[in-house]
Amino acid sequence: MAATPPAARAASTPAPAPAPGPALLTAVARAARLHARVAFRGKRLAGPLLLAAVAVAGGAAARAGGMRPVHAYDLLVEWCWLLLYPAMIGLVLAAGAWGLEVEGRTLTYLLLRPVRRAHLYLGKIVAVAVLLAALGAAGAAASFLATWGPSGLATGWAYLARATAAAALGGAGYAALLGLFGVALGARAFMGGGAYLLLIEWLVAHGQIGLRWATIGFHLRVVAGVGDRPPGASAPLSALAVMGIAAACTGAGMVLAARREHRISGGAT
Repeated sequence: MAATPPAARAASTPAPAPAPGPALLTAVARAARLHARVAFRGKRLAGPLLLAAVAVAGGAAARAGGMRPVHAYDLLVEWCWLLLYPAMIGLVLAAGAWGLEVEGRTLTYLLLRPVRRAHLYLGKIVAVAVLLAALGAAGAAASFLATWGPSGLATGWAYLARATAAAALGGAGYAALLGLFGVALGARAFMGGGAYLLLIEWLVAHGQIGLRWATIGFHLRVVAGVGDRPPGASAPLSALAVMGIAAACTGAGMVLAARREHRISGGAT
């Protein structure tokens, strides 16, 4: 009986299954690149950049008008970079990051690839979180220079570091939270996410209600050291709380994305 040539044996040997780690990273990176490309090509960043420019110009106007830099920057950080900016921009970018794009067939190509839907969802949330965190931190830093001036770095650098860190953390936290609304509610994500932001993240987080400890907005104020916050509140613990909320929302969104694909595929895994 003739021996099988080595080349034939190599061709008939099944390829080893890819390692789960590289496969996950590849899927996440692919989805993140797609969403970033869609955001830039679709001019979705025009609104966020315009809003950031208005906020920075407002800080410069407050300084020119004689307002104390500390007071002006406190207002900008608390109400713009920790609340309105990450929440509203996150509502536009993150809430539609999955549900609306699946329904609108923006993700048709990736959905037809042999990649787990949970990994695709994670990649899109990572893209939005990185984008929001970068925009928030840059905006908080630019507002500091507009209100304090370059000379303020000598005395306010620690304050600047806390504010930029809180703004970046808020971008990531709101991206995960509102992304969960997107995959859970689909086309109704804007309405549901907007209602949650108004009733919970704005009213409850700024009230004297015990539930504010469960909101992102409250912990961001503690991290930045601005606004109304209880004495003795710990910035590191609040930072961990925001990261925990973001991790929980991201995990729940991955589970919902996987289950939604299970229903669409008629039971296929």
